[in-house]
Amino acid sequence: MNDVKKTFDTINKIVADWDPLGVGETIAEDEYAGYIPEIIQVMKNDQSLFEYLSQILANELGSGFDSTDMKHVEGLKSICDKIIRAYMEI
Repeated sequence: MNDVKKTFDTINKIVADWDPLGVGETIAEDEYAGYIPEIIQVMKNDQSLFEYLSQILANELGSGFDSTDMKHVEGLKSICDKIIRAYMEI
């Protein structure tokens, strides 16, 4: 498996396991796959993954993400940390 595919698959698995919309395991990997290239690009450009994902959650997915709710913020920070760690290990 090449690094690009491995990176895509690894990050997609993390996002699918997180499943912020609750679409379920069988749909999640396809549901969020369109966001993975941009997530990778954000990290390559040293942009804020947290800002990017919070914008996606609030404006595109309509997930009910509330940046003033510490539970939401901490949950998203945890996902960002998982994605960044996985990205660095590839």
